[in-house]
Parts: sequence; structure tokens; C-alpha cells
Amino acid sequence: DMGLGDSVWPGPRSCAYPALLPSLPAPRLRAYPREQTVAEKLEAMVKLDTQNSRMKDFHDVWALAGAFEFDGAALQQAVVACFERRRTPWTDETPRALTSAFYGMPQLAARWEHYLAAGTVLVPPPAQFEDIGERITSFLGPVRDSIVAAELFAQISPPGGPWQPSRV
Repeated sequence: DMGLGDSVWPGPRSCAYPALLPSLPAPRLRAYPREQTVAEKLEAMVKLDTQNSRMKDFHDVWALAGAFEFDGAALQQAVVACFERRRTPWTDETPRALTSAFYGMPQLAARWEHYLAAGTVLVPPPAQFEDIGERITSFLGPVRDSIVAAELFAQISPPGGPWQPSRV
């Protein structure tokens, strides 16, 4: 993926890309930080709501939240910057994509089943869309709540969660 014109928070990171030949050094690339990736996928989930056919976004957020530690303040800033750049407003009402009812909708469960049947994935997700939703809502719900409340989200999420007070 390439993104043009988006705010990137907390800035691009240098990462090693696996070399095809073991005798060659791994090339270094500038890459989106995980926080930015999650922020963009959350914005699409909120904006597209039940019209969202991008099941890979749900899978990606589920996989990232399960595989990596996240700093809540950095994720919060990435989400705020992304929503502002794309002019997507927050309301007091929780977006459906951050509710358990959303993940229980039959039409979305059918899209999820179709996504799973379409091909292989690097990180096999749960078969039930509701299971994806449990991780996404517990991972992103508190971030959204802190944004709406205009409070710093000083939490850390270890791989798989749950959010915990920051160690600093």
C-alpha cells in the first residue's frame, strides 16, 4: 500500500525488509507506524459503517492488536490526526463498528465468511466475526472514549491486550 497526503503519526519508521537471498543484507525501508495503520482502518470502519466490505481491515486490526504492544497515547494521537485529516467527526454516540451488536449482524458475518473463503492469510483469524469484534472493541473502544472525553489515554496494550496503566 502507498498513502499520499495523509498525516503520519508518530512518523515513518525504519524497518528491515527480508532479503530474497540470504547472502544479501536486508534492505531498510521507511514504513507506516502500526498506530497509523490502525488509525486509518478505524476511520474507514467508522465512516463506512455497515457498508464496509473491507473485511481485511477488521482482520488487520485484530492481528495487529494481538501481535504487538501499543502505546495508548501514540495510538490516540494517530487516530485524532487521521480523523481530522479526513474530516471524519466524532460524536457522543459510539460508532457501530465499536459495538458488539455490529459484529453480530448477519450480513457482516456473511461478508466475513466470504473473506475467509477467498484465500489464505498470514495470521489465521477466528471463524466467527463476533470473535474479531471482541478484540477490536476492547482495543479501540477505550481509545475512542478518551478522544471524546478529551483525556490523554496513558495506557499500554501488551500483545492481545488488555489495556493497562502506562509504566512511565
